[in-house]
Amino acid sequence: MIVLQSNPSLDAKCKRIVLIFGLGLIGKEIFNSLLAQSYTYTTHKFDWNDRGQQAQDASTLMAEIKTIVACEAYDKAVEVAVVWAAGRAGFSSGDNEMATEELSFKAILDLYRKLVDACPSGKFKFHLVSSAGGIFESQSHIGAESTPSPCRPYGHLKLKLEMLLSEVLDKDSCFIYRPSSVYGLLNSGRSGLISTLIKNGLLNKEVQIFGSMDTLRDYVFSGDIGEYIANKITKKPDNYGTHFLVSGRPTSILQLKITVERILNKKIYICSSLSGSNSENITFNHSCLPYDWRPTEINLGVKKIYSEYFLQDHY
Repeated sequence: MIVLQSNPSLDAKCKRIVLIFGLGLIGKEIFNSLLAQSYTYTTHKFDWNDRGQQAQDASTLMAEIKTIVACEAYDKAVEVAVVWAAGRAGFSSGDNEMATEELSFKAILDLYRKLVDACPSGKFKFHLVSSAGGIFESQSHIGAESTPSPCRPYGHLKLKLEMLLSEVLDKDSCFIYRPSSVYGLLNSGRSGLISTLIKNGLLNKEVQIFGSMDTLRDYVFSGDIGEYIANKITKKPDNYGTHFLVSGRPTSILQLKITVERILNKKIYICSSLSGSNSENITFNHSCLPYDWRPTEINLGVKKIYSEYFLQDHY
């Protein structure tokens, strides 16, 4: 995990400390956005499997944060943001993986509460990255008032984490982000559909998908999510609560294929199968977008990934 601190020369009245748990597709983008705002960072051990070691790592981390807050509190306000962007589980993961992730989240939530009690002079916020796709799977025209209907363990877990957070924290200390189908740069770990289309298209390899060519999904660029959450951390937010980070513009796999083909100027071959039970549409109403959320259009996002691929000398 990462601990970031704001540059004191840029904000003399407030010291900000950010703890990021999880440096996957979204966590890395939050991290990069904070670095762009002149934050400095240190890395820390946090064991996700050994609960005994996890407790020791949490104790060491808490001692360091307490020291920073105590040193700064005499001169300026101190704000601490804890960001949960962790979790290796995905749509196809089972109950055992969900149970492991839930235990880790509870450990971080317990650490948060201990920090709040130990540092009464600090102002604390918790930022949870959840999943709109997992929570509202198989629904269409989803809005802010839609009823969650998770269909598999992944979605049930995301909803449970949201509920755990809301039960423990005051509403003005709790920020929940519900991104839809997230795509990002090709070196960001888990391969999604868009990055696979680009990579396999360049390599003239067939793409295998579970779903039909007419399946509609809502795609959002990971860089937009990272920047949005970073701004909620570093600026005074006026809209705590739940944020639907979606585009509101459903795109079929066929449309996506055509978009990537145009950018690559190459033909892409797809083999689709409905046997994976992942062919249901998941779409969102534009009305549920936060007023300050500006998602990148899909064709521009694909171009960003394509350009980054060449900059890294992969081709």
